[in-house]
Amino acid sequence: MFINMKARNQQGISTFWGVSIILIEAVMVFFVFYFLYFFWIENPLPTEYIAVVAPFDRRAVKLPISVQTNGWLKYQNVTFGFSIQYPADYKIFEDEIIYGNNAGHIFGLSRQGQEIFWLRIFSYQADDSIATAYKRLTGINPSIYQSFSRKIGKIEAVAYRVNPGNPLQDHLVFMGNNYFFEAPLDNNTAPILSTFKFIQ
Repeated sequence: MFINMKARNQQGISTFWGVSIILIEAVMVFFVFYFLYFFWIENPLPTEYIAVVAPFDRRAVKLPISVQTNGWLKYQNVTFGFSIQYPADYKIFEDEIIYGNNAGHIFGLSRQGQEIFWLRIFSYQADDSIATAYKRLTGINPSIYQSFSRKIGKIEAVAYRVNPGNPLQDHLVFMGNNYFFEAPLDNNTAPILSTFKFIQ
């Protein structure tokens, strides 16, 4: 019985290249989808207006509705018109700061020498929105950042995601009593932020 080895080898080579091409196409499709996801969904292109981006809202830290504050201390600042609660083993630090071209104030909390929480405070102008105040204070157009809505109690706020990597870096900004406030939003700061209140 005669076997055409050349034809069989050609068939084997054709099968090998056929499978290889399919695998290469699959890898290319995967990377195309990954590219679109990361650079379009994870890092949307700058837009003229700040948009609420739902996928990031779901991934972001939530402010708890209620926090167990037994044993916590209360800090109240009449000058800037707010109060906040914090664990008793945290230490307060305050200072005057320059942010962009603007002078402001920082209230912070540390534990065992490590900064846990900070709140930057600046005066805002009469026609400021959160976005315009952010741009004026930092010199950075906030529309280049991912953003989503948050509420501190009844206070409307916007969280900007300044780093979409790991760990995430979200900054929560809001305004009240003629001041602009900025604070980090993460698992450590969320319980403290949830106790924030404006005072008259």
